[in-house]
Amino acid sequence: MINAQEFDALNADQQAKLSNLLGYITNDDPKIKQAKHLLVAGNTPLKVSKILELPLGKVQKLHSEGWNPRNRQAQKPKQAEVSAMLEHAFREGADLKTLCERFGQPLLTVVRLLERRGWKAHELAERMPENDDPLVVTYRKTIKRHANRKQKSPQLH
Repeated sequence: MINAQEFDALNADQQAKLSNLLGYITNDDPKIKQAKHLLVAGNTPLKVSKILELPLGKVQKLHSEGWNPRNRQAQKPKQAEVSAMLEHAFREGADLKTLCERFGQPLLTVVRLLERRGWKAHELAERMPENDDPLVVTYRKTIKRHANRKQKSPQLH
Protein backbone atom coordinates (compact mmCIF):
# COMPACT_ATOMS: atom_id res chain seq x y z
CA MET A 1 0.00 0.00 0.00
CA ILE A 2 1.13 3.54 -0.61
CA ASN A 3 1.44 6.00 2.24
CA ALA A 4 0.41 9.66 2.26
CA GLN A 5 3.87 11.06 1.46
CA GLU A 6 4.31 8.79 -1.55
CA PHE A 7 0.81 9.68 -2.74
CA ASP A 8 1.56 13.41 -2.48
CA ALA A 9 4.75 12.92 -4.49
CA LEU A 10 2.75 11.65 -7.49
CA ASN A 11 1.51 14.03 -10.20
CA ALA A 12 -2.20 14.85 -10.49
CA ASP A 13 -2.87 12.29 -13.25
CA GLN A 14 -1.21 9.47 -11.29
CA GLN A 15 -3.08 10.49 -8.14
CA ALA A 16 -6.40 10.37 -9.99
CA LYS A 17 -5.65 6.91 -11.43
CA LEU A 18 -4.51 5.59 -8.05
CA SER A 19 -7.57 7.05 -6.30
CA ASN A 20 -9.76 5.33 -8.87
CA LEU A 21 -7.98 2.02 -8.26
CA LEU A 22 -8.20 2.36 -4.49
CA GLY A 23 -11.93 2.89 -4.85
CA TYR A 24 -12.14 -0.71 -6.03
CA ILE A 25 -10.69 -2.19 -2.85
CA THR A 26 -13.25 -4.77 -1.82
CA ASN A 27 -14.66 -5.03 1.66
CA ASP A 28 -13.23 -8.55 1.83
CA ASP A 29 -9.71 -7.15 1.79
CA PRO A 30 -7.92 -8.09 5.05
CA LYS A 31 -6.87 -4.49 5.67
CA ILE A 32 -10.46 -3.29 5.29
CA LYS A 33 -11.64 -5.96 7.73
CA GLN A 34 -8.97 -4.88 10.19
CA ALA A 35 -9.99 -1.25 9.71
CA LYS A 36 -13.59 -2.14 10.53
CA HIS A 37 -12.50 -3.91 13.73
CA LEU A 38 -10.36 -0.94 14.77
CA LEU A 39 -13.15 1.55 14.06
CA VAL A 40 -15.66 -0.45 16.11
CA ALA A 41 -13.08 -0.67 18.91
CA GLY A 42 -13.17 3.14 19.10
CA ASN A 43 -10.13 4.27 17.13
CA THR A 44 -10.43 7.44 15.04
CA PRO A 45 -10.45 7.21 11.24
CA LEU A 46 -7.17 9.17 11.06
CA LYS A 47 -5.43 6.77 13.42
CA VAL A 48 -6.77 3.72 11.55
CA SER A 49 -5.67 5.11 8.18
CA LYS A 50 -2.17 5.72 9.53
CA ILE A 51 -1.88 2.32 11.20
CA LEU A 52 -3.09 0.33 8.19
CA GLU A 53 -1.80 2.74 5.55
CA LEU A 54 -5.22 3.02 3.94
CA PRO A 55 -6.56 6.17 2.27
CA LEU A 56 -8.21 8.44 4.82
CA GLY A 57 -11.25 8.91 2.59
CA LYS A 58 -11.89 5.16 2.47
CA VAL A 59 -11.64 4.86 6.26
CA GLN A 60 -13.89 7.89 6.80
CA LYS A 61 -16.42 6.34 4.42
CA LEU A 62 -16.40 3.12 6.49
CA HIS A 63 -16.83 5.17 9.67
CA SER A 64 -19.78 7.11 8.22
CA GLU A 65 -21.37 3.87 6.93
CA GLY A 66 -21.75 2.70 10.51
CA TRP A 67 -18.44 1.06 11.34
CA ASN A 68 -18.13 2.97 14.61
CA PRO A 69 -18.77 2.18 18.28
CA ARG A 70 -21.98 4.23 18.31
CA ASN A 71 -23.66 2.05 15.67
CA ARG A 72 -21.99 -1.31 16.34
CA GLN A 73 -20.63 -3.15 19.30
CA ALA A 74 -17.78 -5.58 19.38
CA GLN A 75 -18.99 -9.15 19.69
CA LYS A 76 -18.78 -10.57 23.16
CA PRO A 77 -16.60 -13.65 23.47
CA LYS A 78 -18.39 -16.98 23.72
CA GLN A 79 -18.83 -18.51 27.14
CA ALA A 80 -16.57 -21.46 26.28
CA GLU A 81 -13.78 -19.03 25.34
CA VAL A 82 -14.27 -17.00 28.52
CA SER A 83 -14.25 -20.20 30.56
CA ALA A 84 -10.98 -21.34 29.00
CA MET A 85 -9.37 -17.92 29.50
CA LEU A 86 -10.59 -17.83 33.12
CA GLU A 87 -9.09 -21.22 33.84
CA HIS A 88 -5.79 -20.24 32.22
CA ALA A 89 -5.60 -17.02 34.25
CA PHE A 90 -6.59 -18.88 37.43
CA ARG A 91 -3.81 -21.42 36.84
CA GLU A 92 -1.37 -18.51 36.39
CA GLY A 93 -2.24 -17.38 39.92
CA ALA A 94 -4.81 -14.60 39.47
CA ASP A 95 -7.29 -14.08 42.29
CA LEU A 96 -11.05 -14.08 41.71
CA LYS A 97 -11.46 -10.31 42.08
CA THR A 98 -8.91 -9.71 39.31
CA LEU A 99 -10.69 -12.22 37.10
CA CYS A 100 -14.05 -10.51 37.66
CA GLU A 101 -12.58 -7.13 36.72
CA ARG A 102 -10.65 -8.43 33.73
CA PHE A 103 -13.55 -10.33 32.18
CA GLY A 104 -16.39 -8.08 33.31
CA GLN A 105 -18.25 -10.96 34.95
CA PRO A 106 -19.87 -11.18 38.39
CA LEU A 107 -18.18 -13.32 41.01
CA LEU A 108 -20.91 -15.96 40.88
CA THR A 109 -20.37 -16.48 37.14
CA VAL A 110 -16.60 -16.74 37.54
CA VAL A 111 -16.94 -19.26 40.39
CA ARG A 112 -19.50 -21.38 38.52
CA LEU A 113 -17.43 -21.43 35.33
CA LEU A 114 -14.34 -22.52 37.24
CA GLU A 115 -16.32 -25.18 39.13
CA ARG A 116 -17.56 -26.58 35.82
CA ARG A 117 -13.94 -26.79 34.68
CA GLY A 118 -13.14 -29.02 37.67
CA TRP A 119 -11.83 -26.63 40.33
CA LYS A 120 -12.83 -27.52 43.88
CA ALA A 121 -14.60 -25.11 46.26
CA HIS A 122 -11.68 -25.02 48.72
CA GLU A 123 -9.26 -24.06 45.92
CA LEU A 124 -11.56 -21.20 44.92
CA ALA A 125 -12.08 -20.11 48.55
CA GLU A 126 -8.33 -19.52 48.94
CA ARG A 127 -8.44 -16.79 46.28
CA MET A 128 -11.81 -15.28 47.22
CA PRO A 129 -11.81 -11.51 47.93
CA GLU A 130 -12.28 -10.21 51.47
CA ASN A 131 -15.71 -10.56 53.10
CA ASP A 132 -16.53 -6.83 52.98
CA ASP A 133 -15.74 -6.57 49.25
CA PRO A 134 -18.81 -5.56 47.18
CA LEU A 135 -18.25 -8.57 44.90
CA VAL A 136 -18.53 -10.97 47.84
CA VAL A 137 -21.57 -9.15 49.26
CA THR A 138 -23.37 -9.45 45.91
CA TYR A 139 -22.20 -13.06 45.57
CA ARG A 140 -23.68 -14.01 48.96
CA LYS A 141 -26.99 -12.25 48.22
CA THR A 142 -27.28 -14.11 44.93
CA ILE A 143 -26.40 -17.46 46.50
CA LYS A 144 -29.04 -16.88 49.19
CA ARG A 145 -31.66 -15.92 46.60
CA HIS A 146 -30.84 -19.01 44.52
CA ALA A 147 -31.09 -21.25 47.59
CA ASN A 148 -34.63 -20.00 48.28
CA ARG A 149 -35.71 -20.60 44.71
CA LYS A 150 -37.87 -23.64 44.18
CA GLN A 151 -37.56 -25.63 41.02
CA LYS A 152 -40.89 -26.30 39.35
CA SER A 153 -41.48 -29.71 37.88
CA PRO A 154 -41.94 -29.71 34.11
CA GLN A 155 -45.54 -29.87 32.96
CA LEU A 156 -46.33 -31.96 29.94
CA HIS A 157 -49.66 -30.37 29.02
